[in-house]
Amino acid sequence: CKSLQILSLSDCPSLTDKVLNALSTNCPDLSTLNITGKVRGELFIKGFRYNGITDEGVLQLVQGCPKLEVLNIFDGCQDQITDKAIVSIATHCLNLKLITFIGMRYLTDKAIISLAYHCPELEDIDLRSCMAVNESSIHFLFENCDNLQRIYVRNCIRLNLQKLTEI
Repeated sequence: CKSLQILSLSDCPSLTDKVLNALSTNCPDLSTLNITGKVRGELFIKGFRYNGITDEGVLQLVQGCPKLEVLNIFDGCQDQITDKAIVSIATHCLNLKLITFIGMRYLTDKAIISLAYHCPELEDIDLRSCMAVNESSIHFLFENCDNLQRIYVRNCIRLNLQKLTEI
């Protein structure tokens, strides 16, 4: 698996930090990773959980897979993934172009600002239902990521749309 570049782990309820550690050790060229909940077509099934993935597993992953350019983590990890994991992604995966965090309830502006600061090649960020994100981190993305083409912020309840339009 040393030359593996793209991996999708959709609908894998037994996914744990051990798996992320194995990817870190064995897949140094990994450029795209999808860790998504139960998906049917384009529909994400709510309620799916990856109980075995934590900040520590994400840290191990990014330390061994610094070539990640695309990382999608959907709703199934929202209870275990915090800013600590996102900051480690930002500081280890400097060529990140696309990142998706859907329903990450513990993701805050600190994590988004870290991504904007460390990942200037970022083109696309999806923050749907990230309840703790507000317009200050979105503004920081605009200022620091010149290649940014899309920010998706649906259902971000702390985001003040009036302030966002002033940016």
